[in-house]
Amino acid sequence: MKVKYIKLKKIATYPTGKLNSNAAEKDGIYPFFTCSHDIYRINNYAYDGEYVLLGGNNATGDFPIFYYNGKFNAYQRTYLIQPIDTNQFDTRYLFYSIGLKLKLMQSNAAGTATRFLTQPILDNINIEYRPLPTQQKIASILSAYDDLIQNYKKQIEALQTAASELYKEWFVRFRFPGWQNAKFENGIPEGWSICRLKDFGKVITGKTPPTEKEEYYGGDVMFVKTPDMHGNMFVQSTSEYLSKLGCEYQKAQYLPENSIMVSCIGTGGITAINAYPANTNQQINSIILKDKKYLPWLYFTISNMKETIEMFGNTGTTMTNLSKGKFEKLKVVKPEHSIIQTFENKVSPLFEQIKNLNKQITNLTQQRDLLLPRLMSGKLEVLK
Repeated sequence: MKVKYIKLKKIATYPTGKLNSNAAEKDGIYPFFTCSHDIYRINNYAYDGEYVLLGGNNATGDFPIFYYNGKFNAYQRTYLIQPIDTNQFDTRYLFYSIGLKLKLMQSNAAGTATRFLTQPILDNINIEYRPLPTQQKIASILSAYDDLIQNYKKQIEALQTAASELYKEWFVRFRFPGWQNAKFENGIPEGWSICRLKDFGKVITGKTPPTEKEEYYGGDVMFVKTPDMHGNMFVQSTSEYLSKLGCEYQKAQYLPENSIMVSCIGTGGITAINAYPANTNQQINSIILKDKKYLPWLYFTISNMKETIEMFGNTGTTMTNLSKGKFEKLKVVKPEHSIIQTFENKVSPLFEQIKNLNKQITNLTQQRDLLLPRLMSGKLEVLK
């Protein structure tokens, strides 16, 4: 089936939001969309309706895109996309069509990714023109995958919250087993100590193989970049993979599974664990742990150090840049061994459940992403 295309500028409007990115408010009532892959919160809304939200800035060319229906607010570089005529184009269909074009744009960038989505770029995005009922069926098929993915994400969030609350109870409020009888010295329990991150294992700064060497890419080793870490406790899939040659080129950057990865350039303090062996780019410092029982405790400890990482990585600009030397010298309060072991025993089953749910999300995402271009191109027909 031959599909006709029409320019986005002919079928949609896309003004931008009005607010600065620092307008976000913790625990706000409404979603606040920025150029981040994370959705922030705010206590006032300026928009109410069905939109495609598209972040217009991204240093790596991985632009965040969301479908949302309801009250929200938006950053001044976030595009608010709506069809001009909802009898001609379905909003959720536009979300999938534009998202596909962004992925194609990123995959064709070859190391020169577009950092800004300007209006001329959006004007010339080609949208597949299909009858409205066909659009709605395509959107419904793809949405079924996204709804199931969202359900699994909610389960993961509940498990993460349970583990995080236990961490806070024991290591922030100091209500760990036996706390009633604990003695404190210099503000910390007796037997606990001050350590630096480098004391827990080898610190590795990532590296990017030459992008002109095609043979270094396209294998099965995860190449983790900060966007792959957003919203993920465990990274189980990435937007890009390295070949065996690519890994050999930078074998000093190889990370065994269950290393702790921390973004230290750009958006600082994003923390995740690689579920499989991986490499990272140079924006990420990682810790290869000497003792894996420290994994749950140290993951939450570093996750709670985002403000510290941003402060020590402050360069006088809006971008964090924390060197390996500064990162590995960051100090943490280390509990005594028996408490770490007890915490690991309690939390590891939750971590395993999260990993299993993530695997299901990865499988569903791959299935949806295989269907998306085939449905849009007409290669796969939808039943009438």
